[in-house]
Amino acid sequence: MCDHILLPTDRSTATERAVSYGLGLARTSDATVHALYVTDESEFSTVTDASAHGQLRFSAEKLGRRATTDIAETAAEFDLTAEHELRQGTPYEEMLDYVVEQNVDLVAMGTHGQAGVGPDLGSTTLRVVRNADVPVLTVRFREDIDIDVANDFEVYDDVLVAADGSDGSIVAAEQGIDIADTVQRCTPSTSWTRTPTPTRTSLGASSDSSKRAGTLR
Repeated sequence: MCDHILLPTDRSTATERAVSYGLGLARTSDATVHALYVTDESEFSTVTDASAHGQLRFSAEKLGRRATTDIAETAAEFDLTAEHELRQGTPYEEMLDYVVEQNVDLVAMGTHGQAGVGPDLGSTTLRVVRNADVPVLTVRFREDIDIDVANDFEVYDDVLVAADGSDGSIVAAEQGIDIADTVQRCTPSTSWTRTPTPTRTSLGASSDSSKRAGTLR
């Protein structure tokens, strides 16, 4: 189904659920995981002092490097090929360029809004959804759910395929069927092996999330 899955991160908790879902798909399809962080230059546009500007950029890149490294290390623990990269520029543009350059099949992104549609989708996520030539999995952030990405992964039990007869819905249906078929072939008895490592808090605190996610065995 997927050979390359892009997991962009902005270091926020809204990203964590998307990473969990993205890693779940990567495990079932044995896909290469790409963790990407883009330093948004617009965040520093009002800072005129060169020293302060450089310090802000350095701090942002340090946090981004830690976030992408954590994602890549978690993927590698499950014997998945993992790559991570930092870029500078406009986030959605850099993400779209990365998709083309690395032949990405699917992008998994978090949403910041409560509704998960329209403006609540988040400006960067919305632009990627509208402009990407590959499927984009959007995952809504929920404050009532804690994510421990290193120990849990999201499981797909049912896939809803909505169709209105348009060409776009037919393409979406094909993707939905592929996901369902891939997950069905990856039976619940499949065992994910990982090399034990200390819990990393940057991707989410430990919680009782095994009640709503597949616990690694």
